[in-house]
Amino acid sequence: NLRKDGSEVILSTSGFPLLDKDGNLTGYRGVDINVTELKRTERTLQDIIDYNPMSIQILDTKGFTLKVNQAFINIFGSVPPPDYSMLSDIQLKEKGFAELLERIMNGEVVQFPDMVFNPHDSIPEMPDCLSWIKAIGFSLADSNGKPEKIVLMHENITERKQAEEKLIASEKNFRQLAESIKEVFWISEPD
Repeated sequence: NLRKDGSEVILSTSGFPLLDKDGNLTGYRGVDINVTELKRTERTLQDIIDYNPMSIQILDTKGFTLKVNQAFINIFGSVPPPDYSMLSDIQLKEKGFAELLERIMNGEVVQFPDMVFNPHDSIPEMPDCLSWIKAIGFSLADSNGKPEKIVLMHENITERKQAEEKLIASEKNFRQLAESIKEVFWISEPD
């Protein structure tokens, strides 16, 4: 709706019909509530999820995915199917994630250990894309303080891990070279 000054306002309208004693409609009675700020806040929160460069996955308390952003799809290649629960994922159970998810459900913010993860190994219909993942998780509580959703944020750290592995290999090669030389050598500036 437009105000007299030309600004836009979003209204939530509820009402009911007014009937006379014979059941004939005589009018309506209702209430308009200005929900403009609420809708703007909802849009802002949605934009934070949608445009976040970090992967965001929102789960219910049984481990089923409710929502993901595009960054999640960029890392994992697809959205988990509706019948997939993280709590029953063998790959994650073997890595001890059940205990970490339990800590999240107890209200802790949990930093997951860096791990290699391939969604295809857990869900055959997901793409085969092996990645190093860094993740953090926390819960969102209802008005009584009881956790009702789990939020996981992921970062693909594959390039960083590959660079670290190359550096370690290079240091190992240099150390082997230095240990194999029987003569004394040094590195110095031309001056």
